[in-house]
Amino acid sequence: MEAPVNKVAGLLLDLRPGRVTKDNGFLIYHAYLPLWQGREVEVKGGPEHFTAAVGRSDGKGDITIDVDRANNTFASQGNWWYRGVHTIQPYKNGSLVVHQVYNIAPGAGRWAVPLMQWRFESQLRNSLGALLKATGEVLHCKAEVLR
Repeated sequence: MEAPVNKVAGLLLDLRPGRVTKDNGFLIYHAYLPLWQGREVEVKGGPEHFTAAVGRSDGKGDITIDVDRANNTFASQGNWWYRGVHTIQPYKNGSLVVHQVYNIAPGAGRWAVPLMQWRFESQLRNSLGALLKATGEVLHCKAEVLR
């Protein structure tokens, strides 16, 4: 992404309590909402540790989110197996947004994750592409997914 780390991080790490919209929770809005079929997301807590209720009216958090602005990191964890970490770091003429996924399923259930989530890699690649495209549009810069 041809934009400075502080600009990219400022946009992607901006999260406040309340409903996720295009103006609050930019990363969640563009990367995760499509995967969650557009279900409403309500965020509580902050400024570093949040819970997010996805498509629930009871207010209970399904997802935990840690925003580490000092290290330009956004980590989300939910369901029974998923932990995703987005990191923004310096790269050539701007920034590199790295998304890493960890299988945190407990015990013997770890082996089932790859079998159940066989389409997940392509879905995540598409969501990262959508996030980078939206970020590039807002910051008026070139953005692309590296293979």
